[in-house]
Amino acid sequence: QALKGKAVGLSGADGNLLWATIKSPELGYVGEIIAVDPTPLRLLLEKGYMPVIAPVGIGSVGDRIMLLNINGDAAAGEIAAALSADRLIFLTDVDGIYDDSGKMLSKINVADAEKILAAGTASGGMIPKIEACLKALTTVPIARIINGKVPHALLKVIASSEIPRSSSEQAPQSQFGGTTIVPE
Repeated sequence: QALKGKAVGLSGADGNLLWATIKSPELGYVGEIIAVDPTPLRLLLEKGYMPVIAPVGIGSVGDRIMLLNINGDAAAGEIAAALSADRLIFLTDVDGIYDDSGKMLSKINVADAEKILAAGTASGGMIPKIEACLKALTTVPIARIINGKVPHALLKVIASSEIPRSSSEQAPQSQFGGTTIVPE
């Protein structure tokens, strides 16, 4: 706000943005998204506002409608897909996705990402990020996972207008580091 941005904070429960179901009874009120209504976001974006979304959704628990906690990565992927965003960018504290030999991968496609998940190569917080990228890539042309500790990494990626459509195209991500994931 101090830099003249117009941010608006809301949760996934506002405007019925995120509907969820209980992921597992053992986890309590943790939800898994079953539907996204991006209408409130579209209205805010059209008016020049930047939505900042808390990953909480609404869902039925028995005969009651309740707030459910949702993984932030999953929420981002679902929202990006619902909006058919230009790209999805995750900031994390590592350089990107690594293969089983420890080499950082600058660019992969959906099939490669699925193999990394199936092989158990990805671990911890990288798993929901990759899963969210895969969800987003159903309508989004590119997803990136970059190291947010690198100065100006997000600004550089946002400023990049290059959006490759396949894994065989030149990887613009290499100038920023991180991993670019594309559909094919």
